Amino acid sequence: MEPDSLRVTAIRRKTIAASTGEDARLNAFALMAVLGLGLCLRLVDIDRPFYGYHMWNEAYYATIARNFDHFGLFHSYNYDWRGGSDLGQRYGPSPFVPWLIHFSSHLLGNSEAAARLPILILGLFSLLAIYFIARELYDAEIALIASFLAAIMPGVVFMSRQVALDSPMVAFGLASVWTLLRARRTPGGGWMWVAASSLCLGIAVFIKYTGVLFVPLLGWIWLRSIGRGGASREPSTWLLPGAYFLAASLPAVAWLARGWLASSGSGEAGNSLATYLVRANEWALRSWMRAIYATWVRTGQQVGQFLWYPFVLAVVLASTGRRSLAFIKQNVEALLLVLPWLALLIYPVSWYQNDSYSYPALYGLAVLMALVIRRAAHLLQELLRPSHRKTVVAASLSITVALGASLADYVQYYGSWYRDFSSSWGLQLPANLITQQEPFASARMVRSLNTSHAPILADSPATLYYAQDEYWKGTATWYWWTMPGELALLLKAIESLKYVYVVFTYQPPSVVVRVLGDTGYHHVGLGVWRRASEQPAKSESPASNAD
Repeated sequence: MEPDSLRVTAIRRKTIAASTGEDARLNAFALMAVLGLGLCLRLVDIDRPFYGYHMWNEAYYATIARNFDHFGLFHSYNYDWRGGSDLGQRYGPSPFVPWLIHFSSHLLGNSEAAARLPILILGLFSLLAIYFIARELYDAEIALIASFLAAIMPGVVFMSRQVALDSPMVAFGLASVWTLLRARRTPGGGWMWVAASSLCLGIAVFIKYTGVLFVPLLGWIWLRSIGRGGASREPSTWLLPGAYFLAASLPAVAWLARGWLASSGSGEAGNSLATYLVRANEWALRSWMRAIYATWVRTGQQVGQFLWYPFVLAVVLASTGRRSLAFIKQNVEALLLVLPWLALLIYPVSWYQNDSYSYPALYGLAVLMALVIRRAAHLLQELLRPSHRKTVVAASLSITVALGASLADYVQYYGSWYRDFSSSWGLQLPANLITQQEPFASARMVRSLNTSHAPILADSPATLYYAQDEYWKGTATWYWWTMPGELALLLKAIESLKYVYVVFTYQPPSVVVRVLGDTGYHHVGLGVWRRASEQPAKSESPASNAD
């Protein structure tokens, strides 16, 4: 080759390298901007009290975290989530999320914001994970769009900072997917990446058992990796995937075994995996139709209505006839990140309320929506040629309209979760049942009055959380009197005279107020009643629940 040709080739290589470096810097800047936007949206109202009927699980896990100081980090003491139970050890979900809350509270102080902060951090990590997953499957452009959509979806914003099991579970589940994809393209198999993926999957399932729904996607990745090697028929080829999934199952299996052994078959909720597989009702066409409708509506609320319906229309148009098979083949991984979770939402045990079951699917939907948006952008660019300025303006306007239109979805979605009662539970109760303007003023009053740790009866886990600071020093329980059958149990508890204080965050019905008066309770103020005599009933005496 001539010297001039060599010089030209060297210049071209330098130009390409400079261009690649510039693109990498722009992508990094854009990703940081996406993370900054996601952080700002998730910080809104982060110090809000554990307020609202659907927020009971925040108080539930915060209670366990507070009790670690007395019972130890491996003993999850709380009141039964079904109501009507005194303080006791729970063997259901692992203590991973309470551990996060416990350490965060010790570092930053005992507050709602401190409880939510580690969940929020893992939610931001999920944005990074879906970016890297989409980049492995497609390219950096799709990855940026997908992470941007996940950053602004109302359901993702809310669930990724709520004190619950889902945000940490999804963060580690997505990390397991990304690291396994990374191992697939690493020379020699990338043993460290495989080990990291197995560890992340194990933590995800340990946090919440529904993390096993990442297994179909991970299994597909393994199948594709083995198929590429051309040795799928060799028995030894399957040893590594087998060891991978076996190792990932060990933390959850160990925790379940510990609960089963410690409870000695007492039948307490959460002692075995079987408690997570019980249907809430019988199979019926009406239940299925209602479940499918609820899945459609709730997923639209979580994604954002102005993004959801155009996306569904575009998918239908793009997957008609023979193109449907091509669409599936090209996007198997993204589909496997969506479909298992939506199927779980339709399952009758959970469809009626629990949006958290579809939360992981939103990240897969973000990837699929990114593909649709890029295709639409390319079509728009063709229409607007040769002016690139018009393309930029049109894209900017589209993003602005999407964000602005999503505000209505934020209001609707957040309102449905922060509302104190919802018609979706079949309660048909108004949302203005609060007995005080300041959240949990009744509970805080009991906390200041009850210096002797006398027994307390409350109307929700959150009420009890704010009414006590040291749970193990007194007897307490709660009943959701709004739920079927709970009102009769609440009245029975009042008539037993076991509890010195009866506290309501929500206005109790007239029959409860009448029974309180008939049994000798006096109204102290707000939603607080106190027994005429603070001495325990003769047949009952408050006792410590500690071991």
